[in-house]
Parts: sequence; C-alpha cells; structure tokens
Amino acid sequence: MSEQQIPFCQHNEKFIAVQSAEKAKLCLECLAIKGKAILIEDQMKNVQNMKSLFNKEKQEQVQKNIASLEELKTNINLLKQFYINQADKINQDVESWKSQIKASGDSFIAEVNKQEQYDMQQFLSSVQQLQNTYIKHLSQFKINIEELLKQLQLPEILQTCNKNLENIQFVSNVDEKKRMDQMQDNLKVQLNIFCEKHTQKRIKILDMGSENNKSRRLACRLCLDQYNSQNYKSVEHAHSEWNKIVKKRQESLQRNLLEIQGKVQQINENMQSMQEKIKQSVDQNLTKLDNNYNQYKLNVEQSKKEMNLEWQNLSREEILKILDEMNKIQNISNSEDPLQTQYTNQDKLVNQIVKDNFLFLQECQLDQITQLNPYIQNQIFDEITTLFKKKKPNPNLNQIGKIESEVSKNNYLIQQEEQPIKKINNTNFTYNLMKESSIKEEQSCRAMVFNQNCSIILVGCNQYIYVFEFRQGIMKQNQILTEHENNVITLNFMKKSNQFISGSEGDGLIIIWQLNSNNEWILQQRLKEHSQGIRCLILNENEDLFVSGGLDNKIIFWAKQNQWIVQQIIQKQCVYALSLNEQQNKLISCAQDNQILILEYQKQKKKWNIKQKIPIQQKGIRVCFIDDNLFILQTYLNDLLDVYEMKNANEYTKTKGIQVMRGQEDESPFFPQQYIKSRRLLVNKNCQYINIIKNNENGEFVTQQSIEFQSSKLYGSMSDDAQYLITWDEISKEIQIRKYQEL
Repeated sequence: MSEQQIPFCQHNEKFIAVQSAEKAKLCLECLAIKGKAILIEDQMKNVQNMKSLFNKEKQEQVQKNIASLEELKTNINLLKQFYINQADKINQDVESWKSQIKASGDSFIAEVNKQEQYDMQQFLSSVQQLQNTYIKHLSQFKINIEELLKQLQLPEILQTCNKNLENIQFVSNVDEKKRMDQMQDNLKVQLNIFCEKHTQKRIKILDMGSENNKSRRLACRLCLDQYNSQNYKSVEHAHSEWNKIVKKRQESLQRNLLEIQGKVQQINENMQSMQEKIKQSVDQNLTKLDNNYNQYKLNVEQSKKEMNLEWQNLSREEILKILDEMNKIQNISNSEDPLQTQYTNQDKLVNQIVKDNFLFLQECQLDQITQLNPYIQNQIFDEITTLFKKKKPNPNLNQIGKIESEVSKNNYLIQQEEQPIKKINNTNFTYNLMKESSIKEEQSCRAMVFNQNCSIILVGCNQYIYVFEFRQGIMKQNQILTEHENNVITLNFMKKSNQFISGSEGDGLIIIWQLNSNNEWILQQRLKEHSQGIRCLILNENEDLFVSGGLDNKIIFWAKQNQWIVQQIIQKQCVYALSLNEQQNKLISCAQDNQILILEYQKQKKKWNIKQKIPIQQKGIRVCFIDDNLFILQTYLNDLLDVYEMKNANEYTKTKGIQVMRGQEDESPFFPQQYIKSRRLLVNKNCQYINIIKNNENGEFVTQQSIEFQSSKLYGSMSDDAQYLITWDEISKEIQIRKYQEL
C-alpha cells in the first residue's frame, strides 16, 4: 500500500486496522483505546517517569545521608571529647582520693611521733579515727565513680549518634536491580516467536476467541491489515489474564490440599480409634475364652478323677450313689447326659464370645461408615452387597442385613435432612451464617446463583465466572470461565438442560454455556445484540424464551430454535428489572423514566405489546410478580415496597405499602428481587439490608428477618427451594452462605 493510499485518523496517525462492527478505521492508538490496551510508547514513557522518580528519590536520599553523616561526624568528635573529659575527671578524683588518704596517714604518723609515751587507749582511738576517715573517703570515691560510669553508658551525644545512623539509608545494588526489574516487568512481554507470514516480525497480538484459525491466532502488527478480528489482544493483556487464572488455580489447589489434609487427618483419627476399640475387644474376648476354657478343663479333670475311684475303697454310700447314677443314665438319652450338657453349654459359650466379638467389630465398622457422606456410604454398601452376592448364602451372615438396614436408615435420615422443607407452616425461622462455607474474595462478585438441587454455585467475579461444587455445606472451586471481558452481571441456570446464561455489564455480551461429557462448562453460543451493558435477564419456565434489558434502552426477547435468535426488540429507557407472571404472558419492566411498563403477549401475532403504563414518583429498581394479579415494586431510596394489584378494567393499581429496613447509604443495583412461591417468601435487597418477607395465606406481608450489612454494595440471591442465601459485600469481601433454620 502506498503512502498516498493510507489516510490519517483524528490522531494524525496512519490507519492500521478496521473495525467491522462500527465500520471505523483505526490507527494504533485507536486500536489500543478500543481494546483497552496500553500503547508501548505510553508504557515506555511510564517507565521513564518511574526511572526519573527513582533517581530523584535516590538523589534526595543521598543528600539526606550526607547531611546525617556530617552531623554524625560532629557528634562523634563531641562524644570523643566527652569521654576524654570524663577520663580526666576520673583521674582527678583518683589523685584527690590518693592525696586525701596520704594526708590522713601522714597526719596519723606525725601524731604518733609526737607522743613520748603511748597511751594504748588513745592510740587505738587514733587508729579507729584513721580507719573511719579511710572508709569515708572510699565511699565518696565509689559514689563518684558510679555516677561517672552511668554517664558513660548512654550519654545524650551517643543517643544522637544512633539517630544519625538510623537516618542513613543505603540502596544496595541488589535492591536497585530489584526495583529496575520491577519496572522492566511493566514493559511489554517479549515472545521469541515470529509471524508465520511476516517472518521478520515478532508476535505482538493473540486471538483470544474460542473458534479460531490456528494460522491467524498468533499475529504481528502487520497481520491487522489483512485479518479483522474483535478478539485480537496484546501479548501483555493475555499474559496478565493468564497470571490471574494461574493465581486462582494456585489458590484453588491450596484449598484442595488443605481439604484433603483435613479429611486424611480425620480418617486417621477415626481409624486409630477403631483400631483401639478392636484391640480392646479382641483382648477382652481372648481373656474370657481362656478363663472359660481353664475352668472347663478343671471341671473335666475333677470329673475324670471322680470316675477313676478304686471300688475296693468305696463306702456303702458311694456304691449306692453310683447305682443311682447308672440307673439314671439308662433311662435318659445321650443329649441329656449332664456331662454332655456341660460340654454343650461350654461350646455355646465359646461360640457366643466369638460371635459377640465379630458383632462388635461390625458395629465399629458401621460407626465409621455412618460418619462418611451419603455418597461414600452408598458406594461401600454396594461393594458389600456385590461381594456377598458372589458368594453362597450363609445363615451366619445375618449381621450384613443389619448393616444394610442401619446404613439405609442413616441414608434416609441424611436425605431427609437435606431435602427442602416443602410444607408451609406458621413457625418462625431465620437464616444463619454458615461460617465454614465462607470464602474470602477481594474482587467484586455482582452475580451468583444456585442450580436446581443446590449442588453447583456460579459466582460472577468481575469478568470471570467461578464454578463451585457445593456439598455438605462446603464450596469447592472446580472451574474458572474466562470468555467475558467485562463484569458479569447476570447468571441464570436452566432447569431442563445442563445449560446456563450469563450477561456482562460493559459490552452487553450474553453467553450460553453447555456442560460437556467431561463435566466441564464450555461456551455454546455468543449473543451480541445489546450495544451496551446488560442490566437484567429473566428466563421463562419452558426455557424457550428469555428477556434481557440493557443500558442501550432495549428490551430484547430471545427465542429458542436451533439456536437462540432475536424475536423482538422494544425500545425503553435504561431498564433496571424485569419479571414474568405465573402464566408467562405478562412482563413487567421498571426503568429510569419513572414509570412501570406492563407488556402482554399476543398469541395470534406472536408479539409482545404494551398493555399498561403506570407513572411513579421515583425510578423503580426492583420488581417481581407474586401471582398473576399482584406484583411488588421497590423504588429508589424508599423504605416502603409498593404493592400493585389487578382490580378493575384488567389494570394494575397501587393498593398498599410494605415497611422494610433500608439504611442510609446510596442504593447499588443488581441483586434481583425474588419470590419463592413454594415457601411464600419475598427476598428484597434495600441498600445495606436484605429483607426476608413472608406472604401469609391471608395476603398479609410480614417481614420475618432483616439482615444488615455494612455496605450497600451487596449482591446475592436465594436458592429456588429457599434453603440457602448467598451474598458478597464490599466490607467483609467474603462469599457467604446462610441457611434456613426454624426457630
């Protein structure tokens, strides 16, 4: 392409790309703006600025170090002079003490020499006086020395020197290199890969779409002139996004490691406990067997001894006794023989001990099985059943039936505990925080939803979708979905298929996700009709229609054929919330234009038409149908929920208000209003409060619980069976789950 053929854009730069959606030609700077990238030139300027700032900080620190060193030098000289002065003073004190001692001694000797005759009493008195003088001078000298030593330990000048040293900061070559490396990290990521078509050009951009031509997926800047793709992103952007994914995966791996560690530790403790119980039982039963056998052996020996008596030594009474015994034996069967009966009883006792021991071992196993989750229990039971079906029936294995019965009973109780409460009763209830389920998450989570049986939780965390497995009250992350480039705002599970829908804020992208054979969620279809961000999305019960509202003032109806297609578009000012009635033939929308729009579906025309417009004082931000004839509206910064009922002329009219907690903070969007029909519960988020409202059978709405958070930046939803409430708020920065509990 010649220079004359290349036009210039508003940035006075050559066009290097074309954006087909807007039919706009882009220069490198335009491309960076559209793709939310940073120009390399700008990044180089940032690095230069960082270098200049670093050099400036370094020069300032050097000047501070020089000043501190000069001050330190002065203070060291002062400290030196101080110690010299103190040494001189000590020397003076020593010489003074020596002089005083010498003078006292000389005075004593002179006094003694004057005496011509020695009075012993007077002499001893002089000696005592001299000794007292020595002690006095010595005590004073010690006091002076101690005071001088204290001054030498921490003089004020030394403390000042220490402060000077603390103010001196040296930047080592290692630290400087580390900071320079950090600055270099902000530069573009250099790949040692070159373009297949432009062999001298290094790869600079990557196609991050899901369906791509491999030859175009790695491209240089020149490739932009030939291939037009909205999915092209810089290597730096891809590298940054991959680092985020790696970080999340590492965190997930660490959580999994800790979970397995806890499970293994618990199993070890259980197995050790079972091992100890088994050992005790075996030892006790072996002791019992030995004792019973020894006693029986003594009885046998005694009986044998009595039988081997010599007849010539027997008395008359003993002979008569033997005759009676013989007479009895002739008249009874062998089984009634006392010796045989004794043997039979002993044999039964041995068998009973063995049986009791093995029954106890089975009970220990059963105790361990019942501590496992139902899935593992069923697996173990199936293995046991299969094992014994392969063998011949044995009447002595009746205890297996007992284990089967106990496990089945236990499974039933667990299933009963996990089943949603279906009956509506008049008892009070509350939603209690499950602390063991909480997960710390620093990024904003603006959308979250349970699947139908609460085994899967989806969380929209900025532009990512986290997929969690939810079992036994514990969330375990399985997958991170990264197809969205903007904040995920809406998530809707489908109940009749393994699919869900997500919508994002900035670009208005809607994605249909499908669960594949590997139990992984994959992108099935992209829908890009909204020109701006999604605000709300609802799905009908047949799951062949969903409706989306966005910041582009559109309500779009999507119909399911082979794929999802646009069925109808209605222009409407920025839509905040949507709701379908029970018959699925009426749709409410509330928006910024301070009015409620009621749309009705015309079967003959297969089209949605505006049925009624209701003016309101404040903009509506949340709305939901209770039944075909009644819906609830929440308006902006209002502590009353408005109740609208269908009265006359097939139109809705405001009839009353429901008092709810609101708080003082500004309202934050999202967190749709929900009505759980099976439980007759209305879930309303109002500023920093979540209000749980019960719809009594007489039509009265009573607030059952108001959960206060510290911020209105609060997002979440309730499960379809009303068993769980999931939230994320800006203060705790935790994904929290609360569970229904009757009081």
